[in-house]
Amino acid sequence: MVRVNIKTQYGLLPYDKKDVEHMEHPGCSATVYFLQPIEGFIYLKQFNRPLILRYHEAEDDPSFLHEVKILKMVAKLGHGPRLLAYDVSSRTQINEYCPNISWPGCSENPKPYFLAMRVLRSIHRKLPVLSKKYYHAPHGAIDSLYDELKDRGLPFQSMHQKIVQVMDMADQLLSAPARKVVMSHGDFHRGNILLLQDRTIKVIDWTDCRPRHAYFDIAQFTKKMSEEQQRLLLSEYLERDVTDRDWDHFNLVRCSLYCIVTLRRLSLAIKREGMGHSGEELERMVKEPSCRSRKVVTLEGDKKHLQVAAMVSYSRLLRVLETMSKIRQQEIVEVSSTGSAAGKF
Repeated sequence: MVRVNIKTQYGLLPYDKKDVEHMEHPGCSATVYFLQPIEGFIYLKQFNRPLILRYHEAEDDPSFLHEVKILKMVAKLGHGPRLLAYDVSSRTQINEYCPNISWPGCSENPKPYFLAMRVLRSIHRKLPVLSKKYYHAPHGAIDSLYDELKDRGLPFQSMHQKIVQVMDMADQLLSAPARKVVMSHGDFHRGNILLLQDRTIKVIDWTDCRPRHAYFDIAQFTKKMSEEQQRLLLSEYLERDVTDRDWDHFNLVRCSLYCIVTLRRLSLAIKREGMGHSGEELERMVKEPSCRSRKVVTLEGDKKHLQVAAMVSYSRLLRVLETMSKIRQQEIVEVSSTGSAAGKF
């Protein structure tokens, strides 16, 4: 361990610091440390315990104060760890440490997963929308990713057509006045949802919290689950049975998410030494039956592994499109024949 002095509103406090993990997000990079109180030193009660130090590395990171504001509100709701101190100049946060346990499999024990949906519903209902500007899940991220990829011949033509199809449908269904716009967490997966020893839940890492459709968080949380499990959890969130229209909305949000994941993985592959496979090779790869059943364990591999991972997520997008209501797709295609999203690229 390394002895450090941590700046708080009560002065400098000494701790033993242990490196926990390094986390990377698009536009944000943060390092998390575990702080252990030093025996014999007198602390205030809230600091006399293990703590978490989170350090944002990007000097011009605009998300730091945004996350601080969100953290305070979520903690008041009882759904996040308390923010004990923060410093803007060093971009550091000190949060209470919440000892967590491993998540069971959803089939093995679905109770924590239902609890996560109830907590998410409470957050979506009670957290005020901080901006009147609706962050349309696919458009905001995809516009910038397209700029990075177009000089490399990506996305290839058939992928481009599918992404435009998804965005056209999303424009029609998700931009309606009755859309469910909430302060979406933006990275709602089990790694950011602490299952505590008392079987309660605390949600961490609010850097990507923006106004989005409510289903975006549910789609992220359930993206590796079966359709039956997804329907059950969506029903738990809605507190009622899932209608065909609910399921169409949910699948469109899932497609939007897969669009972002696919393009982001291709972008990461290019940044790590350039192209491993050509666009033509990737297009042939996604047509292979084995692509849809392939599992991606990690994204820390080489550029070819990242490109394979991108094709796996793209194949999942195609599978969701195939299973969507044919009637609903036809209705949307007829309404969106003007190609509103296509003009963006």
